[in-house]
Amino acid sequence: FSLLTRKGQMSLDPIILLTLRASVTLLFASAIAHKLWNAAEFQQTLRGYLQGFSANERGLQKPLFLMIVVLEFIVLGLCLFPSTHIAAGLLASGVLLVYAAVMAVNLLRRNVLIDCGCSWGKSRHMLHPALLVRNVMLALAALAITLPVNDRELFTLDVISVVFATVTAAVLYTAGNKILSLGFTERMKIA
Repeated sequence: FSLLTRKGQMSLDPIILLTLRASVTLLFASAIAHKLWNAAEFQQTLRGYLQGFSANERGLQKPLFLMIVVLEFIVLGLCLFPSTHIAAGLLASGVLLVYAAVMAVNLLRRNVLIDCGCSWGKSRHMLHPALLVRNVMLALAALAITLPVNDRELFTLDVISVVFATVTAAVLYTAGNKILSLGFTERMKIA
């Protein structure tokens, strides 16, 4: 389960690569479902991010919404095929870093009472620097998909390991988001 070096070149064990690819696939599939499940709510979130920018005044929320969904579908598609893992990692990482940058701009502008757009249903996440850290860590994980993979045969135990590791990553991500969401709820009660 470790990074292996071959002639001075770092390469991933296939279990790590498959787990990362599956986790990024699941992350982007969930993000797409979230946006499509309640498109109007996500467009409201976009309006919050664009508050004070001329793009908001020109009614670009719908085209921006469509662009984001299409971009996430492209990442999802690239993640599904082993031959496109480098493009998937680069694009996924780039998208996550752009989201972090947009959050950072709004944090700097003190526009923090908007939903980050990364939660389902009534759960809300007020913008917070912890979300930037989360997105940078996710971007680094996605970028790791671009590393070369050690060529070895996969066994049944390897596949089971990938499934359990992916489920564990999803549970940890969900738990982390829930903790951040609870922090938002507490801050709203204080304010």
